Amino acid sequence: MFDALRGPAYFWINKLPMRNKQFFSLGYILLPLLFSNFLLAQDRTLLFQGNVLDSLNKEALVFVNIRIVGSTLGTSTNLDGRFQLLVKSGDQIRFSNVGYEDKTIVISAETFRNEVIELSQKKMLLNEFVVTPGMNPAWKIIRHALINRRHNNPDEYSSYQYTSYNKTIIHMNTTEESNYGKRNQKQDSLKKAQQYKRNSILRNLLQDQMYLWLKETQVSVAHKRPNQTKELILAHKSSMPNDFSLGFIPTDFQPLGFYSEIIKLDALGQTYVNPLSNNCLNRYNFKLENTLFKGVDTIFIVSFVPKSQKNFNGFKGLFYINSEGYALENVIAETVDTLSKFQMRIQQQSRKIGQHWFPEILDTEMSLNMGKDETRKIQINIHNRSYIEGVEINQTIPENIFSYAKREEKITPLVLPDSNWQLYRIEPLNQRESNTYLYWDTVNALKPIRNFLKIYNGLTRILATDRWPIGKAFSLRVSDFAKFNKYEGTRWGLGGQVQFPGMSWFNLGGYTGYGIKDQAWKYGVTSEIKLHQHADLKLKVSLFKDLAEPGVPSMLSNTYNLLAAFNQPRGFLQFRFDEVRTKRLDVYWRPAQGWQINPFFLDEERDIISYEYFYGIDKKMSSFNLREVGFNLRLAPFEKLYKSDNLESILAQTFPVLDLQMTKGNFGTNDSWFSTLQFNFDHQIISKALGRSTYRFSAGKIWGSVPYSYLFNIPGSNLDQDFQILVPRTFQVAGFYEFAGDQFAALFWEHNFGELLFKSKSPFFKPSLSLVQHVGFSHASKREVHHNLTFDTMKKGYYESGLYLRDILRVPYYDMFYLNFGIGGMMRWGPYRRMESKENFAFQFMIGIGF
Repeated sequence: MFDALRGPAYFWINKLPMRNKQFFSLGYILLPLLFSNFLLAQDRTLLFQGNVLDSLNKEALVFVNIRIVGSTLGTSTNLDGRFQLLVKSGDQIRFSNVGYEDKTIVISAETFRNEVIELSQKKMLLNEFVVTPGMNPAWKIIRHALINRRHNNPDEYSSYQYTSYNKTIIHMNTTEESNYGKRNQKQDSLKKAQQYKRNSILRNLLQDQMYLWLKETQVSVAHKRPNQTKELILAHKSSMPNDFSLGFIPTDFQPLGFYSEIIKLDALGQTYVNPLSNNCLNRYNFKLENTLFKGVDTIFIVSFVPKSQKNFNGFKGLFYINSEGYALENVIAETVDTLSKFQMRIQQQSRKIGQHWFPEILDTEMSLNMGKDETRKIQINIHNRSYIEGVEINQTIPENIFSYAKREEKITPLVLPDSNWQLYRIEPLNQRESNTYLYWDTVNALKPIRNFLKIYNGLTRILATDRWPIGKAFSLRVSDFAKFNKYEGTRWGLGGQVQFPGMSWFNLGGYTGYGIKDQAWKYGVTSEIKLHQHADLKLKVSLFKDLAEPGVPSMLSNTYNLLAAFNQPRGFLQFRFDEVRTKRLDVYWRPAQGWQINPFFLDEERDIISYEYFYGIDKKMSSFNLREVGFNLRLAPFEKLYKSDNLESILAQTFPVLDLQMTKGNFGTNDSWFSTLQFNFDHQIISKALGRSTYRFSAGKIWGSVPYSYLFNIPGSNLDQDFQILVPRTFQVAGFYEFAGDQFAALFWEHNFGELLFKSKSPFFKPSLSLVQHVGFSHASKREVHHNLTFDTMKKGYYESGLYLRDILRVPYYDMFYLNFGIGGMMRWGPYRRMESKENFAFQFMIGIGF
């Protein structure tokens, strides 16, 4: 019945001899199986992976769009230019990237593993924008991103937690002519030839086989609005000898998210106008470069570059904006100041976690170019990569997670074997990275550099902490070695602190010093008991015989160390001092991050020794016995305090900062009671269009009668010289001790326009203009009790105005950096203007370092 259905082939095979019939019968049976295998082979999923490179410089290309032609399936390259994609044989894969020609390949059995795809650059540059009539399609996308900015900004989340693995690399590239040594080896001595050979070995090692520095950090971060943060360094590993940098976290190099109005890069000490900020359409050119499809989402690739007629610090780069919430899925941004030796490139990749977006990879590249030309050029590169995992958003974080230190090391040992680091590393170290750890410890040619870095890092630690460790229990305080002022001349001394083994809660310190000019010894001892580690609650007892400048209260921000002394050079010029013999009891407590409270009691004997003065009406005195209780408060909500072992440091200045002091005391009689209140408020306001304003507002009042030594000394810094030292937050044209009072108010304001007013085309001339205004008022009651000493008040109002012109000349220093020179001037005017016109002016000469 079914013969008709079998077809002619069946009857042809059936007529064959038996042997041939069996062969064809077997083939007839296997044919469908072979055909089905062929179909399955055509339908089998393959893992297509590889790298995408720039065809010219062979650098990895990030966020390259990779799509299967005819479908919405695809992926993009990561920050190393690598990709993985499930494909089928015969699929056409298209690679597209902004600024590059598209490339399409066909998948076959030979071409789907570890492919290297090279893309060629287009002739049109990124910052070439074509202006067309009508609405720019990129504007609508940017406006949507601006509307959703707060929802997508991690800083606006009520809380977040994450762990991150961070790898920081510093390496050096040189293009010094390699035949230099060959030309001179015959003429030079054997010693110089050996030196050249050694340098060649070092250059080859550091350029090709290892890095100058490699540091890995594992950190846990918790953040709670508005400003509670805990950065706990779980472990760190460094190739650098004597490294004390604790560890790095992602935000040391770039912000967590790209949504703030102003992007502050602490690594450069610069601020930049965010391309995604209010009024950005007037400052930046935007262009929709491409539209991609990722499942149900659309990715808009928008390029940005500052408008040519605008003058501000900005970025150029790309936003990859996801239509799901118009969040920044990827960001590529780089600085655009071509005249600077320092360049920076930021890359950030985010992903959606639940209903919120959060960065998962942050990559930062910084380069410092030194050298005159391409034949002898040195480039120092810093590369940091941070991988963020374990993200939890808007979850409850226990309050005991946060302590007074925003960043600190875990108490458990931090030096881990390499097997533990394998658990932290997202990817294994490459050969050059592994060599960096190995060679610093084993290669003899690196020993001189290693010894130099060990000394250099040790000195940097000493300057940053004001401590020179001598063994495990004792440290010297470097700021006690030498001090300078016009009364003592040079003061040589010694000071230190001892931490007894097994008694981490107790330390003992002391100092002594001898002034060459006044030929007098000063000394003091302190003991400190730590009552509560988490809140930094401690009790301190001090006894000392020393000098004190009259009218300058001891507030919590008035810490002394080497760096602070150079930032406030007024201390070198002081010449009016009292001798004090003081017993003091202090309690220090940090109830929350950015807060410090200090109640105190002191018993002080003070003698007038460097100037003629008497106090009183019936009985004129020049020695005073004071008993006083007081309260200091310091509030710095954005300050980052780093804690490691027994060392604490604040490495970056933040704003605002409030210092407040209240006291009550007497001089041994019932009618000598007095009370004081004083505060300093420092703040900084950054404007995208106008620059940076920095100001200090100070005020104080005394209730009761006090000797001159306890009045408010209104800070002046003029020494009646042709050129002055610039002393911040002082009256530049007022004498050191010209004004005093029992109540005062003062404003010190400076506005720095930076380069907003003038855009230079020369690296040797980049003028930065600042306007300065100082205003003061003061009053002194009961002037009749002060004798043999003349001082004035600012009762009618004291005014001085001026301007600073920085960086008007930039001189290259060995082609490594620029020495920046500038000038400034202040004019005194108003009721306290002096009769001699030239006495109303003060001129300053400024010098700094820039790149």
